[in-house]
Amino acid sequence: MVGRKDETYPGLCELDVIREADTAADARTIAARIAQMMADGYPVRGAEPGKTRPCQYDDFCILLRGRSDFALYEAALTALDIPVYADVAADLLDAPHVRPFAALLRVLDNPAQDVELSAVLLSPLYPYTPDDLVQLRAAVRGGSLYAAVLQGSDPRFAPFLQDMEVYRELARTLTVGQLIEELFARTGYLAAVGAMPDGARCRDDLLAFAAWAANAGARGLSALVRAMDAAKAGSGVQAPSIGQSRPGCVSIMTVHRSKGLEFPVVFVANTSHKFNQSDAIYPVLYHKELGIGLMLRAGSSASRYKTLPYTAVAQTIKRETLSEEMRILYVALTRAQDALIITVPLKRPESELKNPAMFASAEATDAEAMLGAQNWALWLLTAAMLHPASEELWKYSELLPHHIPTEAPLNICLLDPPPRCRQRSRKPRPCRTMP
Repeated sequence: MVGRKDETYPGLCELDVIREADTAADARTIAARIAQMMADGYPVRGAEPGKTRPCQYDDFCILLRGRSDFALYEAALTALDIPVYADVAADLLDAPHVRPFAALLRVLDNPAQDVELSAVLLSPLYPYTPDDLVQLRAAVRGGSLYAAVLQGSDPRFAPFLQDMEVYRELARTLTVGQLIEELFARTGYLAAVGAMPDGARCRDDLLAFAAWAANAGARGLSALVRAMDAAKAGSGVQAPSIGQSRPGCVSIMTVHRSKGLEFPVVFVANTSHKFNQSDAIYPVLYHKELGIGLMLRAGSSASRYKTLPYTAVAQTIKRETLSEEMRILYVALTRAQDALIITVPLKRPESELKNPAMFASAEATDAEAMLGAQNWALWLLTAAMLHPASEELWKYSELLPHHIPTEAPLNICLLDPPPRCRQRSRKPRPCRTMP
């Protein structure tokens, strides 16, 4: 499953079973492995055919099924002073570095919005503090906050009022895209965001929001505000869906975001994470072809039982879910150019290796046998235990080892997770950005 064929470069395909490990231990194991490969100067193929070069941080990518565990892997890499970029696709309107600028656009459309105006005044755009706003409100109690700024005698708010006059005049004469460019230039906010921790990502988020706003506000600033309200009530504003990386940084991204991308060294991580099969457990199920399946209540009791249509719909939904998981796993396994390392953290290896051993012993690798899988680990371990290099895994089973002869190279390792690192006082290394 690893990259383009090259008889002069062997590549690496490895499955690491991490004993008595949770997700955090999996993250520490991967971080330690990356640090070791960097220290060893692990060779990866260069642009020139037949030649290799020492690996760099941006050669590494960690693929995860979802984003919920990104923070654990970021923390593990940062603890070893490894620069990292996590490709998080969150709602841009909720991003703390985008909210003040979005609030400014709302205030330019209608200044009589206390929440948005407070967000602007307390943002890095201006030097005001919460105490300043409290004093302002104490002096002028009635009306909106903007009216209090206008009527108040505090000279510290004069620069803000001057800015508002200029910006609102610009908003009446420029398109939203042109207005945003002017605001970036006059406020310096884009440069300020770039100087924040993880500034490259923050800057890209702000530029992505600016591009979306220019399109959504094609009919004016009021149209943009309505679009922001609609997005907030819906699924939000998402960054472009193409997976991203940063020069000089280890990348963390979901498998979905990695489609169409390749990296010299890929870690397919946390493969013991359970599938989300909640769509097949509701009391009322719907399938576009089979229709509706219902659970019925047994008389006046609280217990329910499954009807035949319900069972048919539930099994179909489960099959489709597992088929999608297999497709996603295939994508993950085909992102590596030179080295593919799969990690399988097992909390209880003695019990969690029993089912893969039974399936491997019977060579039960067909779709029907794999239907009961709850995670990628069962599929991967079943296939691995059929490989001649799996002797160490079979020691956790009472069954005799059973292998299928193959010349496919595969390293299978049993590992213990590294100890937890103490918190470091130093700041994480920043990612190198393109000039």
